[in-house]
Amino acid sequence: MFYTDGSLLKHKKEDSMRMGYGWIEEQTGIQMGHRIRDWFSSTRAELFAIWSALLCAPYDSKITIFTDSQSAVDLLKKFGKLEKISVRDFFNINNASVIAKIIETIRGKNLHVEYIKIKAHNGIEYNEVADKIAKRAAYEGESWCLTYENTDAANILFTPIWNGYIIDKKLRSFVKDITGISYELEWSLLKYNIVDFHDSYSTHEWNVTWTIFDSMKGNNCTTMEMSKNWSWACKLIDYNLPTLDKMHERYPDIYKESESILCGREIENMEYLSTCIFLEQLWRDVELKLWEEGKRISDEMDLGFKKEEIRNII
Repeated sequence: MFYTDGSLLKHKKEDSMRMGYGWIEEQTGIQMGHRIRDWFSSTRAELFAIWSALLCAPYDSKITIFTDSQSAVDLLKKFGKLEKISVRDFFNINNASVIAKIIETIRGKNLHVEYIKIKAHNGIEYNEVADKIAKRAAYEGESWCLTYENTDAANILFTPIWNGYIIDKKLRSFVKDITGISYELEWSLLKYNIVDFHDSYSTHEWNVTWTIFDSMKGNNCTTMEMSKNWSWACKLIDYNLPTLDKMHERYPDIYKESESILCGREIENMEYLSTCIFLEQLWRDVELKLWEEGKRISDEMDLGFKKEEIRNII
């Protein structure tokens, strides 16, 4: 009988994630733990613990696995019944390669495995031992990286690789995420973002910013009005609104001057629009409307923001 556990921790000093697994065999007291390097998730750590225990189990034996991960139990029971994991399923679940190797190990060693879900941190002696092994391994253990070519447990003819690593995430989501990150990186390195954006990183409320963006993009962008709002928000965050300084730079034949028509002295740019004395009352009205809208959203979503917190966000 094996008690297995996985651990996903944040390394405070290095500001990075650490992942490890551990198990202990009840009758012999044999135990093992390793650090895992790739594709951080708590379920992955639990699956690695189960796989490692099965690799150490005797051939042609009955094995009982005690784990506190319902997700791992459900995945293994679902796919363990299949003769082969279909291509669609294999590329549509996280940690598919670990699941496939567990099934392959069970069949290759002719094991009869029973998974029993137990409650975490409930005083079960061997489960607490496995938990300590996993946490210790996450920080101090020797790292273990999953490497293999293909698996007999799935109907696949190739293993998807990215930068030398097996893609052990939903393939379509992975491609979407990588593509999005590439676009975001290019966007962040634009001239206006480097000069005006990165230097003031700490002044941006990112949670609020991305919530606003998410509310307007993709399936939410269904009207021309929403499209205009999306375009305006992008230009606003890029400091790329059509102020006179930019219009003069782009179309000097049409916009002869870049000085503001309000005062005729200062160059009209984004900073000028926020400091111009002729626009003070307008900004007060905008701030009041934003505060009222922020309070309404906070009350509707029960966020509990105080008056001063809403003002700071604005």
